[in-house]
Amino acid sequence: MEHHLVLRIALVASLILAGCGRVDGICQKRTMANLRTLGTLIESYHDELHSYPDPENLAKQLTPTYLHNQALLTDEWGRPIRYECWNEDPSTPGCDHYAVASAGADGKFSPGSLRAVQEKSFTDVNEDIVYRDGKFVQYPKGTYNQ
Repeated sequence: MEHHLVLRIALVASLILAGCGRVDGICQKRTMANLRTLGTLIESYHDELHSYPDPENLAKQLTPTYLHNQALLTDEWGRPIRYECWNEDPSTPGCDHYAVASAGADGKFSPGSLRAVQEKSFTDVNEDIVYRDGKFVQYPKGTYNQ
């Protein structure tokens, strides 16, 4: 019995130390945590400056005041996070909405804007994970409850 516990602890430790590797469910959960954190930083920027960062200068505008860990700009598969912002209220300057996303295990983003992504949960590890305006709108089934 004790031997099995040691093996389980060793397995968990090796997964943690090796990153998520081929365990895509772990990659998805870690990526979701990073997207949520990055979204919170973007919202903090907005709270102070009343506009979302420019997509072309996201890292520069967030660093060093908000962003201290550049790893948040990549997903757990090592690929860049996609960031978009847009303006729906013509009476306000700059962006008034934002979204951040991971392309999932396959590294290929679905075509189109993150603005148009419809809310859904999924089971395919290749699907994009999308966090928009403070909540996940596209996420792995069973990982997020609204």
